[in-house]
Amino acid sequence: MRILPWVLSLLPAVAVLALSNRPAHQTTAPTTLLTVAPATGAVCPLTRAEEKKAVLEFEDLMPVVRHPRCNNCHGGIDPLVPYKQGGHMGDLDTSQIAHNSVQTRREKCQECHDELPGWDTPGDPMLWNGKTTKEICMQFKAMSDDPTDFIGHITNEHGGVQFIETAFKGTRALNNMGIAIAEDSAPYKPEPPPGTHQDLIRDGTEWANAIGTKGWTVTRDCGCDVRESGYVGRVTTQFKVETEEIVIQESATANVYFSIDPGMSNDVPQDYWHGTLGAVQWESHVRGECSGDFSGTTPMGLGGDDNPMATLSFDPERKPPSFGIAIGPWKTQYYKQGTIRCNSKEVPTQTWLFPMHAGVWWLTGPTGMPLVNDGSGLSGSWSQNFGLAATGTWNWSFRRVGPTRKK
Repeated sequence: MRILPWVLSLLPAVAVLALSNRPAHQTTAPTTLLTVAPATGAVCPLTRAEEKKAVLEFEDLMPVVRHPRCNNCHGGIDPLVPYKQGGHMGDLDTSQIAHNSVQTRREKCQECHDELPGWDTPGDPMLWNGKTTKEICMQFKAMSDDPTDFIGHITNEHGGVQFIETAFKGTRALNNMGIAIAEDSAPYKPEPPPGTHQDLIRDGTEWANAIGTKGWTVTRDCGCDVRESGYVGRVTTQFKVETEEIVIQESATANVYFSIDPGMSNDVPQDYWHGTLGAVQWESHVRGECSGDFSGTTPMGLGGDDNPMATLSFDPERKPPSFGIAIGPWKTQYYKQGTIRCNSKEVPTQTWLFPMHAGVWWLTGPTGMPLVNDGSGLSGSWSQNFGLAATGTWNWSFRRVGPTRKK
């Protein structure tokens, strides 16, 4: 059995092939919703760096906020509309229910959702389905008096009905009747949002503290937008190498803020943006004849060649309109040595460097990827086979923030 030599011979080939397909790197709650802004002329007191950090921190909340366990209650499903018309399942008789009839509404909800006494819908001031990330951010601020108030809400609902805690169970607080109705549409199973309640508390606390009391009420969009152009979002990576003897699975999530690079974009038709804030969080899992689990975080910034870790390029002459990316190597200190233990005496314990593949945390087609909404959004996916049972998939979603830059 020759597991280790095969793996070691594969990894450099995978990295070289992946990088050869990328563009060359260039050098150089109240009803008065959304009315928290005071007098005309107020200015967000956050620095440019603080604004960017707050916007990036809020992006961490979006996978949970937009998940059906949260979004459905906050406008994704209207309990006053029958299921066949795009509303609540079960085609319930909602003629006696109104959003301003709290007791009647809750009594009706309890018929199916009695695993959480007090199950209810939040009402118009807290509905966010269909809104932009910036609009939701401003709405979150408007629903809380200050950062501490917001943190208290996501931590334990200020001691009220534990909707958030229940959301992370994924059960919708359904009783047997509710489950039976749900199964009329699809097989029932708990479907919680990604992560844990503690993760949400951590991410929400980091966002609220990034704005702080100084920026919470001064303007509506303070900490929800920036005064400089940028792209903010995330890339998720899945990489797998599989043989009969061994399986290597790696994943990475990169939350990134891209800023315009004026030096690279000067006197050229292209716009160049480089990653300035964020981090890549990665995991590696080895299974089969050998095994091990490893994880780490790489902060966004300069790569091992002292060039930006990531660069976006936009060429107005490219048809159809699309963007390209370039990524630099990680600095050596961000790779981790991991001990791989093997079951067979023929293969001794080894020390490998991780991540093996997730260092290529964003890859697109060699000719670039289409723009969304005239360049205001970047979203899509790319998959590639590397031979020798190795595959990689990248998904990304970015949005444009700040004013439009005029060349």
